Amino acid sequence: WALMNDGYSNKSIVVNLDQNMNSKKIIDFDIGAEDFIVDSYGRIALSDYVNEEIILYDSEGNHLYSEKITKESHCFEAGGKYYTAVPNIKKSGTVIYLLDFDKKNISEINVLDFEIKDTMNGFGKYDVCFAFNDGIYGYNLDRNTLEEVINWIDSDLDFDPDIFSIIDENKIICRYWGNGEVYKPFFTLLKRVDDETLKTIQERKVLNVAAGFMTENMRNQIKEFNKINNN
Repeated sequence: WALMNDGYSNKSIVVNLDQNMNSKKIIDFDIGAEDFIVDSYGRIALSDYVNEEIILYDSEGNHLYSEKITKESHCFEAGGKYYTAVPNIKKSGTVIYLLDFDKKNISEINVLDFEIKDTMNGFGKYDVCFAFNDGIYGYNLDRNTLEEVINWIDSDLDFDPDIFSIIDENKIICRYWGNGEVYKPFFTLLKRVDDETLKTIQERKVLNVAAGFMTENMRNQIKEFNKINNN
């Protein structure tokens, strides 16, 4: 499934594509969609950024249920169930809602004390992965636990990805914008290092740097230091 929206008329289209990218089904929505998810029966949940609602539809695009939340919504699937994570409007943090197409309702299940940038598929021991400015973390719904998967600075990247996806527990693909003569997007495949390499990295001394604001120049200096310093 793919989502396309028109920023001028606040209309959205959800398209069902086959493996050759041919459209099998097109459903029009008279709303501006920020994010969406489709269940195994073709039922759709859309985040309407104009009316600040999350809306459930059947597989034909007929309205099932809607509830006022916020503009931002990050939908994901975990264990055969469907969820959305939205900023907490009562205070800082994030609220996770269960999207129940069968009961035609939305229910709050977790309130997190941190804000997220995006969500992506979980893998292995994680139900879902959250993106933050400094990297990606794995999250478990039942235990309400968060663990670091990758830190951009620790990985010595020469860039900060703006879009990323986890392929499996050993590979992450990400997009970044080059700052050379031609400003264009690049894609990079990140692979987990082998155990022997990881052991040498873990034996290094760790220096902590504190700053009121981490500028791009400071980040680049830290990355360069890590690359040339073996201790």
